[in-house]
Amino acid sequence: MSFHEIRFPDNISRGAKGGPQRRTQIVALASGDEERNASWGNSRRAYDAAYGIRRADDLAAVVAFFEARNGRLHGFRWKDWADYKSSLPSQPITGFDQPLGLADGTTSVFQLVKEYRSGAQTWVRPITKPVAGTVVINGTIPEGPELVESWDDMQDNATWFNSGTLGAPSSESYGGFTRAYLLGTTGIGLRRNLGGPPGYLGSPVVPGTVYRVKAWMKEGTTTNPVVLVRSPLYDSGIRGSYASPSAFQTDSGCAVISNVTATNLGGTNWLWSFDMVPNAGVTKLFLCIGFYGAGDRNLTIYAGSIRTPEVTGPATGWTVDPTTGIVTFASPPVAGGVLTAGFEFDVPVRFDTDDLPVTLDLERLGSITSIPLIEVRR
Repeated sequence: MSFHEIRFPDNISRGAKGGPQRRTQIVALASGDEERNASWGNSRRAYDAAYGIRRADDLAAVVAFFEARNGRLHGFRWKDWADYKSSLPSQPITGFDQPLGLADGTTSVFQLVKEYRSGAQTWVRPITKPVAGTVVINGTIPEGPELVESWDDMQDNATWFNSGTLGAPSSESYGGFTRAYLLGTTGIGLRRNLGGPPGYLGSPVVPGTVYRVKAWMKEGTTTNPVVLVRSPLYDSGIRGSYASPSAFQTDSGCAVISNVTATNLGGTNWLWSFDMVPNAGVTKLFLCIGFYGAGDRNLTIYAGSIRTPEVTGPATGWTVDPTTGIVTFASPPVAGGVLTAGFEFDVPVRFDTDDLPVTLDLERLGSITSIPLIEVRR
């Protein structure tokens, strides 16, 4: 089918009449019952543009448009003012309006669709003529695998602060990890990269990606709270809320994290977590745990971990073909992710007549009795 990527004049289509059609065969039985069968799996839209003509200039525009399409020969775009966007008529378009697909880690091509829901039933309409520049794609990226290290793993090749020493591990454990004590007097702690060999993660971190860092620990008998600190050279964008703030200082290249989420796991056991976003060129992340201030300290650390948390936001690395409605990603989205879309769209139609009878009255005001249009489907 030959198709011209041009839209019928909006000022005329706005006053047109039309909408979806379906074809159903109904057989009435002798008993008065009936049997119904759907001949079409999908609806087809039909319109009459004659209702939108209000001036002689509108008439001239329709005649020119009809001639340029060679009557029924070439299809074109039509704006259905009653149904032209992914959202409700009263709502703005968002990237969460319509489903696009579930990511499986291998698929990189998706078709724009619009769902029509009523009760438990849903009809899915392929959108093949999105309006260029209106498409927005959002994605929910699932949590990545959690790389967990026990205390012994964290201790290996860690950088210690000042006079920090490791106490003898006891038999107590939490979450399957045996605890160990960190003892010292002033500014003690350790600086350790999580998730792999010393200095690097199992897989290098990606700059700009959000990573969630966690540490399971227990506060000792001290008046000063546990402190999570970070290396200012390796991350940015710290977020969250902080518990038990105190007077902190910086030591051994690690800066205090001012926004940390602290969750009490019962008793004096805590889960401390924060998010970090590596800057450009960064390939490794560090977790620093310690105490600051005068006096004896002790700290129990069970384990630490790092993972990419679930993130919802605008998807990147994609293009959309406005002539087909196909969205293509440069690389397949992360497996398990959910993709959604928002857009405006046109209906592909053609003239459903090769005749265009024009009537002119004495005042040179013209009219056309009917200008039928029918949706074209491939």
